[in-house]
Amino acid sequence: MTSPLRVGIIGCGNAGYRIHLPTWLAHRDLARVVALADPTPPALSAAGDRADLSAAQLHADPFELIARGDIDAVDICTPQHVHCDLLIAAAKVGKHVLCEKPLGTAPADAAAGVTAAAEHGITLAMAHNYLWLPEIQAARRVIGSGEIGDVRAVIINFLGVVDVPGSAAYRPDWRHRAGMSGGGVLMDMLHGVYLAEALLGQHVRRSSGYVNATSPGTDVEDIALCRFETDRNAALVNIGWGLGPGGIEITGSAGRISVRYQGGGTAPWAPLEQVLITSASGTHSELSAHSNNSTPHNIPAPIIDSFHGVITDFVSAVTD
Repeated sequence: MTSPLRVGIIGCGNAGYRIHLPTWLAHRDLARVVALADPTPPALSAAGDRADLSAAQLHADPFELIARGDIDAVDICTPQHVHCDLLIAAAKVGKHVLCEKPLGTAPADAAAGVTAAAEHGITLAMAHNYLWLPEIQAARRVIGSGEIGDVRAVIINFLGVVDVPGSAAYRPDWRHRAGMSGGGVLMDMLHGVYLAEALLGQHVRRSSGYVNATSPGTDVEDIALCRFETDRNAALVNIGWGLGPGGIEITGSAGRISVRYQGGGTAPWAPLEQVLITSASGTHSELSAHSNNSTPHNIPAPIIDSFHGVITDFVSAVTD
C-alpha cells in the first residue's frame, strides 16, 4: 500500500475529537480521514467541520461507516462497551482496526475481537500511547542497555488520576457505570498495567489486587492496588482518582530508575521532573523536566505528542 491510508473514525467525543482526529490530520502524508461516525449530532458536526468533510462522509450509525468501500482502516474511540461489536464488524469486511483501550468490558469479549482479527487477516492495535512518553522511552533505553542489570520489580503509582468526564452530549458519567465501562479507574488508566508489563520485559502470568468504590452513587472502583507477576519478576500498580502520589520506580539487580513528576503528582497532569538512574557508580539524570503545557482542548501536551507515535506505528504495521 503506497497511497495514504484511508481512515474512518468512530466516536467524536473527548478522545476522538480532541486527540485522535487532530493527530490523524497532522499526518496527511500517511493517512487521510475520509469518514466519521458519532450518534450525537453536535459532536459529529464539529468533528466534520474540523476534518473538512461533507455531509455524505458523516454517519450517525457506525456500521454504515464500516460498510464504506473507501476506507482501509477504522479508528474506534467510543466507550468500551461497544468496542468489540465494532471491531468484529470491521474485521469481517477486511478493515484494519486501531482501538482505544480496552478491547472490551470482559475478557471473553476482548478475546472474540482478537480471534476475529486473526481469522480475517487484519491488523488490530490498541492505543497504548503511554509507551511513547519520553520518560518511558528513556527508562526502556536504560533497561535495554543493561545499566541497572535485570529488572526485579516495578512500582507504578498513578494515584492522582484526574476524573475526566465523558462527552457532555453523550453520557459524561459513562466511566462510572460498570455496564458501559467494565470498571472504574483501573479501566480508565489501564496504561499503568501495560507499562508495568513493558518495563518488566516479561508476560504477566498472575495477578491479584484490592479495589474499592468509595464515591457515593457509583458502582465502579475509584482505587485499585494491584500486583502483576511474571515468571521472573513482578510489578505493583496503584491507580486512583484523586490527589494521591504518582511516579515510577524500577528496581534492577545492579541499580534503579526513578521517574519523578513535579509535586509528586501523576502523569500526564503533573509535568515530568526527572528520570534518575542509580547504580554502583553513582546517580545521574537520564531525562530532565520538559514542558507540560495543555493544548487548546485542555489535553496535556505529552498525551498529544504520544499519539503521533501511535499513529505512525499503526500505519507502519498496516502497510508493511
